[in-house]
Amino acid sequence: MAWCVKADIEQQFGPDNVADWADLDNDDNATKIANRIAAAITYAEAFAKAMLRGSPLSLTRIDASVPTLITVATAIIAGVYLYECRGLEDASPNPDGSPRHRLASAKASALQTLEMIRDGKLEIEV
Repeated sequence: MAWCVKADIEQQFGPDNVADWADLDNDDNATKIANRIAAAITYAEAFAKAMLRGSPLSLTRIDASVPTLITVATAIIAGVYLYECRGLEDASPNPDGSPRHRLASAKASALQTLEMIRDGKLEIEV
């Protein structure tokens, strides 16, 4: 079972944004857009699984019934992945001069959720 699907990403960022971010060639090619979204989901799930390895949760049990918090975090990671691959036109510098974009807080929140689950600080039912 996938940890998130296209509809989960669209729920977080809106269908128009997701389609725009996935259209790297700006040619409205539905097949390429769908493939790009699938690749983002694959990346996000692999990333989330890597973060949760070593946690008190069994990844096999999560695969069987994905908790909502993990679905949302994975969908946010997938959406931010699509967004960042378009380039950061809206970036502004952090105090240390590194770029920051409008989805940085969403990404940080998703990563923090996964870290808290991994570290046993956020208990979820599986």
